[in-house]
Amino acid sequence: EMGTIQISDDVIAKIDAIGEVTLASEDKITAARGAYDGLTDDQKALVTNYNVLTAAEQELSKLKADKAAAENVITKIDVIGVVTLDSAASIAVARAEYDDLTDEQKALVTNYEKKQKQS
Repeated sequence: EMGTIQISDDVIAKIDAIGEVTLASEDKITAARGAYDGLTDDQKALVTNYNVLTAAEQELSKLKADKAAAENVITKIDVIGVVTLDSAASIAVARAEYDDLTDEQKALVTNYEKKQKQS
């Protein structure tokens, strides 16, 4: 019984250690998930902050998707290169894809200013 509680407390501590979720949190989230998944059902029942782990996993997934969406637009902007009369189509594609991003994703597009100066 005491071992079960101690092991569960260790997992609770791993989950608590996640803190604010950023892309850099992936190792902590993965470690907490691995530790939780290794528990018996009785031990899992003692983990009082499991919802924090699942919320962290969802947030990390969202952050990774946001980063991927932003990187896609960054690539489209970089493809524009030097603006010429023939650049209109690639500028339009980059603009449309940028406009489809969420505000969080737009904030990750590091070369947007460059595109604005060119279009």
